[in-house]
Amino acid sequence: MGRHLVPELPHSDEAEKAILAAILVSNELLPRVETQLRTDELFRETSRLVYAAMQRLGLDRAPIDLITLQGELSRIGQLDRRGGPARLAKLLDGAHKSANVSHYVQVVKEKARRRAIMATTEKLLIAAGNGMDEEGLQALLAEIQIVSVEAAPLWTPSSLEGVANQQAGDVRYVVEGLIPAGDTTVIGATWKSGKSLAAYRLILDVMSGKPAFGALEVPEPLPVAVFQLEMPAREDDRRLRRLALGSGIPLEHLPRLASEGHLLFFNRPPMNLTTPEGAARFCRVVRACGARFIVLDSLIAAFAGADLNDNSTVRAMFTRAFAPLTSEGITVLALHHHRKPQNGSKRSPDDKSALLGAQAFGAAAGRVYKLDRLGKEDDPDTDKSRFRLKLSLTGSWTPEKAEDLILSVHDTEEGGTMVTLLTEAEQIRRGGTTAMQRAAITLARLVTASAGIERKAALEEIQAMGSVSASTAKGALWYAQSKGWVDAVHPEGRRNNIAVLMPGPNATELP
Repeated sequence: MGRHLVPELPHSDEAEKAILAAILVSNELLPRVETQLRTDELFRETSRLVYAAMQRLGLDRAPIDLITLQGELSRIGQLDRRGGPARLAKLLDGAHKSANVSHYVQVVKEKARRRAIMATTEKLLIAAGNGMDEEGLQALLAEIQIVSVEAAPLWTPSSLEGVANQQAGDVRYVVEGLIPAGDTTVIGATWKSGKSLAAYRLILDVMSGKPAFGALEVPEPLPVAVFQLEMPAREDDRRLRRLALGSGIPLEHLPRLASEGHLLFFNRPPMNLTTPEGAARFCRVVRACGARFIVLDSLIAAFAGADLNDNSTVRAMFTRAFAPLTSEGITVLALHHHRKPQNGSKRSPDDKSALLGAQAFGAAAGRVYKLDRLGKEDDPDTDKSRFRLKLSLTGSWTPEKAEDLILSVHDTEEGGTMVTLLTEAEQIRRGGTTAMQRAAITLARLVTASAGIERKAALEEIQAMGSVSASTAKGALWYAQSKGWVDAVHPEGRRNNIAVLMPGPNATELP
């Protein structure tokens, strides 16, 4: 019977060295590391001794540097045994990795978990060979499971440092007002609505730092990775070619950006985000390629077979697949399909319930948008046709007001495709405004004609004229004030100082 080779015990000298160097360079990292890493999880005895010395110095509120560490190790008689000051100074070799200390902590913990499982498994093999009864063997099996759980990475509590920030609660954006940074956003639409086209235009804008759709600010260019689970690679090439031409991006730039890792496409990868293994693999690929903005097309393909209308299922899948990335500041944009209306269905195609799993996604994602195709029209100036898209926010955890975006998609003479945001005047002319926007314009025109009208009377008249609700009328006033079309003033001498409405500084710019 052949002898089994005993594998080397799992460990990472580089990771242990990087953690200690990080603390040496930035002492403030010690409390965070201590909440995640036990001394006995380090493999090398030297690493354990140095880490324990750092903890004692931290407990005494003493600075942690080479001098104080040498003094502490000398005090317990370990400095010379561990190679002296020269050996200790080599810890600084890993100082450049201090920014990744959390990653190295998880590497060390994973190695420690595997060593603990190996040790318990060895006990199980010896016990089974020595004839231990079934009850004893089951107890050892349970011990292996316990070791796996106890050695798994711990959750890290928030530092609450943002509380002292005057911008606490503000949303950082990848695309201003549209795509929040470090969150998951879902865009849902029926088949052939143009969601991939709109998303690919966003990809080019985010990657290049140009205004999205020609109008929305992109604070900084980001490396992008696209996981395309539906369209063949030739369709990716065709759409990117047309959109690049329409955006004025030289075509030869895209292969170069792909080779440099700024724009990566994974076409029909074998992805299954319904399993822990599939989700973990997805996260590893994203981290390895260094992307900060992820586009996934589509959720229904990535979560094939899952019940997307069940809140607990969707939350679990989103948490497993996306939370590890968004917690690191990576932004995820996922495309999703509406249900197709069944034959004989009385449901309106604009019904929000048409979005498969709408409530579940609204609970799990940062934002959920619905994309509608508003129809095709001919351009009177050319022989080209164009169509419009309406992007509406249907679910969000943020308290901000969000208006519908109306996008115009049309072809250029050079063979490119342009996706641009229509101006407010164009939206109104094409009938693409919301009820609140239309009510705001009507209100502003009323105030221009009847300056000094009481606020209450104006809102009541708007409700009657436009058949809108009281809440829509109030929203219309807020919108008109934000545009500078209307001002609310409190003239002295009026009963109870009741507010009256006057034309604002931008009243002459009404659409």
